[in-house]
Amino acid sequence: MGTIGAELVATSEFGVFDLVADRAYWEFLHGNPPAALLLCAHGITLAELAGDEATVRYLLFTRGQCLIELEQVDAAVDCADELLARAERDDEPYWQAKALAVRALARIRAGAAIEVMDLLARVWSLVGVPDGRRYNQASAVAVLANGLRTAELYEQSHALLRRLHRLVPAGFDANVVAQSMRNLAEWGARLLVLGLEREASATFAELASRVLLLRRLVGGNRAAGPVDHAVSADAAEIVAMVGLGEPRRALALAERAGAALEQFRGRPEWVAAMCAIGLALTTVGRYAEAEAMMAQVRPEVETREREVWLTAVDAVLLEAARGRHGDHPAAVQATVMFRRVARRTWTDREQRFEALLSKVRIQELVEQSARATALSALDELTGVGNRRAIQDFVAGGDGPLAGLFVDVDDFKFVNDQHSYVIGDAVLVQIAELLSDLAREDDLVARFGGDEFVILPPPGAAMSAARLERLGRRILAGAHDADWNAIAPGLAVTLSVGVAHVGSADALFDGLGQAVRAAKRGGRDQVVVLGG
Repeated sequence: MGTIGAELVATSEFGVFDLVADRAYWEFLHGNPPAALLLCAHGITLAELAGDEATVRYLLFTRGQCLIELEQVDAAVDCADELLARAERDDEPYWQAKALAVRALARIRAGAAIEVMDLLARVWSLVGVPDGRRYNQASAVAVLANGLRTAELYEQSHALLRRLHRLVPAGFDANVVAQSMRNLAEWGARLLVLGLEREASATFAELASRVLLLRRLVGGNRAAGPVDHAVSADAAEIVAMVGLGEPRRALALAERAGAALEQFRGRPEWVAAMCAIGLALTTVGRYAEAEAMMAQVRPEVETREREVWLTAVDAVLLEAARGRHGDHPAAVQATVMFRRVARRTWTDREQRFEALLSKVRIQELVEQSARATALSALDELTGVGNRRAIQDFVAGGDGPLAGLFVDVDDFKFVNDQHSYVIGDAVLVQIAELLSDLAREDDLVARFGGDEFVILPPPGAAMSAARLERLGRRILAGAHDADWNAIAPGLAVTLSVGVAHVGSADALFDGLGQAVRAAKRGGRDQVVVLGG
């Protein structure tokens, strides 16, 4: 819960200081990573002090992406790893997926192709099929789509984004469509460079459709969402017009949108639009202007190591040279060689995607195996650990061990008087009580029948006195439980034994002695063996 004035405000998957995270991400999307990083640094400190874990995670997520843009790849990887460590115990896998996706984007910049495919496969298997009900799943899918685009797997990125934008709520849907337009613009540019005009035309037609959709989603609001989507739409429309053979219309729109578009300098929308404008200028014979424009674009794409757009810049310059000097045989041969090299890289995409699919299948098998192993260590009735989980937990533990043993008093009477179904319901409620009171790192397990244990990790600083206090809270919880809700007239008490011993071999002997002493002493009590 957070507070605004004197009111309590419920928070969901967003933290109390979410506005700080929103502003940092806004600065990042508007091409100002240094400002975003500064907000992230201050925001993380503030959110940590306030215990606002959700905001810390969103700020780490933004920080990682900013560091990638600033070519601080190692720092971005460290940021992704910190986010992953915070998410490793989450019930849902979406923060893990987002952390791995940030790591993948960083490793793409480092040229680690094999690791990138492994990471993207893990992200793909974690996000599952988007359903639009959870923001973090949708966000993870969007980051995965960005990773696929960066790996030039445009078809797969486009398919994910098309599905996603139909599922997410108003506001976020415009962001997804804007991302889809970036993917289509880059895809179409790549096809055009390769000389695949038919495929490029189909892609640019889809881009034009996405532009209309974005304009409809944002309506007359030129600043809907975290970015100026109207400018994004103008940039994408320029690209689509050039790709569909309407260079003069594209240049007219570029003239009208010029000042606003310049605010996007360095961002994918600006790069795509500038390359399209350069190509339009060569088409209408304004070769010197095209060359001057590419001189502006090249430093931006070189800094960000975007090979796709470097290739596009070279293609525009080649067309400008051919237009200025004519189709000299050397220029024709240069074009042929240029496209041959580009196509060789393009055909590698199929192998990359096949490798990705294989890794996804392997990852799914690994996760299925892990789930099966985890399930084999769970008690089917109560969902807490079973005897196997206990054995695994204490195996190889060094130093003193401690534990707490819980036995239901007169459980046979519960079954005989009320039925085995009621007895099972009692066991389930006791397992829930123990799970609620145990610490996060403790193992709660069903030892057998009506017997349960709580085991701190081997070597943990958990004294017998602290376990005794825990045992008394368990007794109080059993006293306060509404057993009548399970069966009228039902009453349940517990006997608790605590032991602190020197080795795993002695632990369960000690626990057994302690709980038997509690039974002999009249039940509904805690007995401690050892200190």
